[in-house]
Amino acid sequence: MNSMFLGHCQSEDGFIGTEASYNNDATPPHQPLVIQQQNSVPRESAAYVVVNQPQRTVAMIYPRRHTNYTIPSILACLFCCWPLGLAAVIHANKANERAAVGDYERAERSAIQARNLLITSIIVGIVVTAFYIIIYVAQFNAAQQKLQQLQK
Repeated sequence: MNSMFLGHCQSEDGFIGTEASYNNDATPPHQPLVIQQQNSVPRESAAYVVVNQPQRTVAMIYPRRHTNYTIPSILACLFCCWPLGLAAVIHANKANERAAVGDYERAERSAIQARNLLITSIIVGIVVTAFYIIIYVAQFNAAQQKLQQLQK
């Protein structure tokens, strides 16, 4: 005679199989299981089978955080090209707001846009600064030449 215990069939010889056969005298899953000992075996020699059921596991999945370009954008706004730096600050702020709400795809796009504007601001700032330095040096040399001509 087979008795059903947690989805495994156990025959009288102690073999535990995995076939799922429910018979009329098996306990339905929603009712408590009452185990009756059919033969009188002393408790010292009785074998007990402990079956561990899989437990519900909680897995925390953290989304990948976008890179925060707020501080570099502010610095680019102050020291490089301020219009592009200001646009980079705005996009970095949008990225932070969207990430806080959970819209990670749009937050990543805004962060990429902020990064591109930041890089462009730095490049434009370097080019413009180099241009001003070149013009200043050229004017200084021209003023030095005029001063030398006046002294002669």
